[in-house]
Amino acid sequence: TMLYVKADIHRQGVVFTTHHVIGSDWTFEGYDGIETEGLCYVAGLLGYKCYAMPQDIIYHHPAKQ
Repeated sequence: TMLYVKADIHRQGVVFTTHHVIGSDWTFEGYDGIETEGLCYVAGLLGYKCYAMPQDIIYHHPAKQ
């Protein structure tokens, strides 16, 4: 899995959350919002949107022996 994130989003302080942000005193119901989901949720508060890109293929370089 790979996640594309604009550098400006991180510069504004959005990071991968280490605790649940949804289900607290936030806009949406539920008890999710940790790691990637939390990053998208907090980025959404700043006006950004997250999109799935299921057609992207990630290639891993084989480890040298």
